[in-house]
Amino acid sequence: MKILVVAGDADAQTRAHVDELAIAHEVAVVSTHEFDAPEGVRVERFERPSALLEHLHERARAFDVVLFYGSEHEACVLGLRVVPERAALVPLVRDPSALGEPSAQAVFHLPRVFGFTSAAEEELVRSRFRNGHIPGEQLGDEGALERMLALARA
Repeated sequence: MKILVVAGDADAQTRAHVDELAIAHEVAVVSTHEFDAPEGVRVERFERPSALLEHLHERARAFDVVLFYGSEHEACVLGLRVVPERAALVPLVRDPSALGEPSAQAVFHLPRVFGFTSAAEEELVRSRFRNGHIPGEQLGDEGALERMLALARA
């Protein structure tokens, strides 16, 4: 499977998932900041979110799944609108008050599937946006990352 990771948030969780995915899949990463990827994973860094979005418009459909990390980052907020039909979102909610922003309403209704880093994060997102119709996986569970990808691709 070909996976494009939009690393809005390049924390340890994002890196760990890229490492895991790269074992069995063809993975590329795009970001607006430095991202230390494992050997064999192509990383493209863009200076501006608008350049990253242009890249998504031009190339994202060549990938089976586009995996967005960080719901508070402009690249994810706008990028989800480009390829919602193959998008998975790992929100990585750091500031619950940011969920009140008008842009958050669309972000949390666009992806085909969510990947949550905790039950508390899932509860926060589900209660705030009433989006229980969108499937989600607890990413700490065995096989959850692969199940999330399968749902995004379905």
